[in-house]
Amino acid sequence: MPGQDEISIDKRLGELLDIHGFTQHVTQLTRLDPRNLLDLVITSSSSLAQQLVSNVEVYSSHGMSDHCLIVFDLSARLSKPAPTQLKVSTLLTSIAVSGPRPCSLTQPTHQTSISHNLKLR
Repeated sequence: MPGQDEISIDKRLGELLDIHGFTQHVTQLTRLDPRNLLDLVITSSSSLAQQLVSNVEVYSSHGMSDHCLIVFDLSARLSKPAPTQLKVSTLLTSIAVSGPRPCSLTQPTHQTSISHNLKLR
């Protein structure tokens, strides 16, 4: 919602931004008909966030829109996320395995069934 003049935002929006610790960076009108400041760039009010946005400029859209073009520098540091470590644990305490015995050259050619109980931990 536009403010009372061409270069301000609505007082209620300004108060809401202040209460929640945000800053609005655009200080020129961004819409020509009606003339007002309608397009915003908002960041946290922290000193680190204040360094994120700089050189805010408003340019004509040359008839492509009834809004102006907002251009600004955004300084963002890309960081590689910390590797995720997964710890896999199991609730199993034993596994029963049964099936055909593997064939080998020293074994008879007929298959026999075997059963093993594997104890974990």
